[in-house]
Order: sequence, then structure tokens, then C-alpha cells
Amino acid sequence: LWWRNWWAIFADRIKLLQKRIAVDIQEIEQIVEKFENHPRILITSYMLISVYYVNMSSLDYHSRHQRKLFAGKSIEYAERIIKLGFTTPGMIHFHGVLVLSHSIAAILSDNKEAQNSHVKKMLDHAKIAISIGEKYEGGFAPSLGYRSQMIAHRTLAKLAENDDEKIKNLLISAEMMKKYMSHALTSRSDNFSTRMELGLMYEEIGILTKDLGKIEEASEIFLSLTRDTIEKGYYYIASQCYEYLARLENRLGNFTASFENYENAIEAHKLSLEIIQYKPHRDKISEKMRYNQAWSLIERAKQFHKSEKHAKSKECYEEASEILKLISLYNFEGYYYSAWALLEEAEQLSKLELGEKAINQYELTIKAFEDVINRLRETLKKVKDPEGEDRIEKLEKVASIRINYCSARINLEKGRIIGKQGDHSAAADLFALASSTFRGVCTHYKLEREKKELEAIYFLCRAWESMELAEKYGDPERFAEASNLFTKASNLFTGIKLKLLSSGNSAFCQALELGCKFDETYDTNIKSELYSNIRQMLRKAATAYDKGEFNVGADWALATSTYFDATWHLIKADVEVDLDERAKLLGIGSRYLQSAADLFGKAGY
Repeated sequence: LWWRNWWAIFADRIKLLQKRIAVDIQEIEQIVEKFENHPRILITSYMLISVYYVNMSSLDYHSRHQRKLFAGKSIEYAERIIKLGFTTPGMIHFHGVLVLSHSIAAILSDNKEAQNSHVKKMLDHAKIAISIGEKYEGGFAPSLGYRSQMIAHRTLAKLAENDDEKIKNLLISAEMMKKYMSHALTSRSDNFSTRMELGLMYEEIGILTKDLGKIEEASEIFLSLTRDTIEKGYYYIASQCYEYLARLENRLGNFTASFENYENAIEAHKLSLEIIQYKPHRDKISEKMRYNQAWSLIERAKQFHKSEKHAKSKECYEEASEILKLISLYNFEGYYYSAWALLEEAEQLSKLELGEKAINQYELTIKAFEDVINRLRETLKKVKDPEGEDRIEKLEKVASIRINYCSARINLEKGRIIGKQGDHSAAADLFALASSTFRGVCTHYKLEREKKELEAIYFLCRAWESMELAEKYGDPERFAEASNLFTKASNLFTGIKLKLLSSGNSAFCQALELGCKFDETYDTNIKSELYSNIRQMLRKAATAYDKGEFNVGADWALATSTYFDATWHLIKADVEVDLDERAKLLGIGSRYLQSAADLFGKAGY
């Protein structure tokens, strides 16, 4: 039974050997009835059955219902051993099995009462396990006591109803894990898997607390593991660690480093294929390689997006989606990233200031993400394991957020088009609607860099709203408010182009604020000073637009500057007593007005 059980797990032949193992267990149960007075035979028999059932309950391969039954069976046989009343250090093993079995049963429980019952029993056995372990200075007993406590607090973290409770239990679990590692006499592979588990714990703590120190600790653990596992020939574990490193770098926004780690994972998998002959394992590794290749492309796409190279980003997403569509296990992800490729195309059109085309592309992207959601819901009906369900549900949630994002971008583009046509009230309403949607989208993001980018767009929309209302009412205070909001957006944007656009808009609004004051005063000296400042701010705006390659914005700034030049010459003509000089000034003013009209037309206003 022992060897068949492990063969079933490691050779991936659980389904094939399940019936044989069930027959083995029935035979053991029948034989054990004849040995009621032989405790050692009873312990060995019950231990084999209990360990088998706890192993089976741990595997996502089985349905939730099957896993609960297996956990219950494991508890039944481990408790039979405990009832025999032995006090040797070896009994710590069975308390450990009960900790793990009650942990799994608690996580799988359908109602709170059953869950609380399993949690209480889990903690009771963990307490007994550590009390037995503390009686010994070394060996397996103290290490198993710490491991039981680690499992118990890891379970409490999973079941926690708030982040504070989860963080507290994760920190205790990590501390117990370190104590376990310092005492345990483990095999090399168990040592590697334990260190990996600790790294994953630090990653989770770092995410919840936003503590970069914990993220760095996780990275150091995975880095040391890649060195040790490659040196010892455990290439498959090395590839997993490279994947975890890639995930950490992605979280930090280091997409190039993430891409490189996925490439390293592929190389580690290639080394695995040189020594593994068992075909099912070779097939799994080949599939993993293709998946890593897709994610390498996705990370490159994100780096291109960050650099505002949306066309290249689109190409990478398209290539990644084609790979994913051919992997049955991750087929649904392929359609998700195919939709994201369309989003990058929409972003490129927006960047080129092709508003109408951008709107059409955002609408196509919304439809693509809606199709993705329908596909995900169909896939969810066929998935049995909780991890797969969680993955699909999260992807559906992100797809919905992307739809909201596209809707906001459509309103933003429409607002810009209508604002140019002079309907400032309607434009302001659209910008207000877009900013409200962006604010809602922001709340779904936990990563600071992603939230920061969306907050920047939120402030950009609010600024445009204020600017449109200022244009409508000729209100200098609203222009000042818009300028401040554009500055906030500029400070939050990481991309150079949008930073320059916001900076240019801020300077432009300052110029228009001064322009309102210019219109209000009759003092020629004050007008002269304001005119000089207006031209300075418009030059600053035009420079920012030019650097960002916003040609329409540059034309707009130049048109406005030319308009003020015309106004200034007309004002000077008003006070000029010499008729020839007045005619000259009026002629210059007229030419400036014609030039300003042409430039406004060129800019689409």
C-alpha cells in the first residue's frame, strides 16, 4: 500500500491505481480485526491507511466531495491510533496527521459550525504536538511540533476574514517554518520544498503588508533555491523558483526582469527533459515550457505598454494568446490576452489623437472582453479544483474591470472631440462620467503602480472637466483648479508622453487663467505684464506638447498664442492716435487673427 500510494502520486497514475489501493485498504481492514491485542500491528495498519487518506485529501485532482470524505477517513484512523494511549515521541506523527486532516476538512467545510469544529480540533492537536516536541532537544519530535503549528496558523490565515488576522497568522506560520527548518532532518527534496513554501509565505506577507523587505526576502529564498537545485540536478524545482521570481518582479513592475526569469524557467525545463524519460512527465514539462514562453511574451508586452509602445505590446499579446489557445489547461487565458491585444491597439490610436478610430476600437475591445467572460463562465462549469475555480473567477473579475476601463476611455475620447466642437457643457459631463468610472476601477487594484496610473487618468479627466467648465463660463478660478489637477496627474503618470501632456495642459490652463484676468482689466500696463506671462506659459505648454509628439496640442497652443498676439495689437490700435500707425496695428492684428483661425482649424477646433 505504501509504495503503491507514492507511485500513484509521483508517477501521476492516481486514477489507474485507485481501485487497486482501495482493495489493499479493504484487505488491511479485514486482517487488522484479527490482531486487536497487537498494538504495533494496529498502529502500522492504521498509520498506512490514515497517511494514504490524508495524501488523497490534499490533491486537487479529486472533487471537493471526495477530498472531504478522504479527510474524514484520515481523521477516523489517526484517532484510532491516539486512542491506543501510547506516549512515545512517535505519537507526534499522528497528531501531525490530525492537524493536516482537520486543516483540509476546515478549508473544505460548507458551513461555519463544521469549520469551527475542525479548526478547534486542529489547534488542539497542534498544541499537543508542540508540547510533545518541546520535551526533546533534537531529532524529529520538535521539528514536527513546529510543522504542526505552521500548518495550523497557515490554515487560520486562509480562513481569516480580514487582512490583519491573515497577516498575524502568516507571520506566526513563517516563524514556525523557520524553527522547523532549523530542527528537521529532511531529505534534500523536502528541504527544497520547505524553503519554497517559506518563500511563498513571505511573498504573501509582503503583498498584504506592502512590505518590500518581505518581497526581497522571498526573492532571496527563490534565488538561493535556483542555485542549489540546479547544482544538485533538481531542474524542475529550479524552473518553479524562476517562475516565482518572475511573478515577484512583475508585482514590482520590473517586467524585463520578469521576462528574463521566465526565459530561465524555460532553460531549466530543457535540462529536465534531458534526464526524464517517463512520457507523461515529459509531456507536462513541454506544456509548462510553452506556458512560460507565453508569459515571457506577456511580460514583454507589459514592458512595451509601460514604454508607451502600444503597437509592439499588441504584437506580443497576440503571439502569447496563440500559444495559450493551444494549451488545453490554459486555453481560456489565450482569449483573454487576445482581447488585451485589441486594447493596446485602441491605446495606440488614442495616443495618435485619432479619437473616432480609438472609440471604435475601444468598443470592439469591450465586445471581446464580454466574449471572454462568457467563455470563462462556460469553462468554470467544467473545472473541479478550487485553485482553478479561483483563477477563472479572478480573470473574469479583471475582464469586467477592463470593460469598465474601456467605457471610461470612450467617454474621455468623446469628451475631447465634443470639447473641440465647442459644446463645453456636454464635454464636461462626459469627463465627469469618465473620472467617476476611473475612480471605481481604481478601488479594484491592490498593486500601487497600477492604482497610481489609474489615479493619474482620474485626475486628468477631472482636470479636463474643470477646464471645459472654465471655458464655458470664462472662470479663472476653474482654470486654476484645472491647472492644479493636471499637475497632480503629471506627478502620478510614469509614462513620459502622458506626463508631458498633463504638464502641457497645466501650463495652458495657467495661460487661460491669466487670459481671463487680461480680459477683465482696462489698465494697459497690467495688460502688458499679463500678455508677457501668457506668452511664456503658452510657450511652456507648446514645448511640452512638442516633446510628447502631441501635434494637435502644439497647434492648439500656437493658435491660442497667436490669438493673444492679435488681441494685443488690436488693444494697442485702440489707444493709438496716429491713424497710419493704427492702420498698421489693425493690419497686423487682422493677419494674426486669420493665422490663429487657420491654426485652430488645423488642430480640429
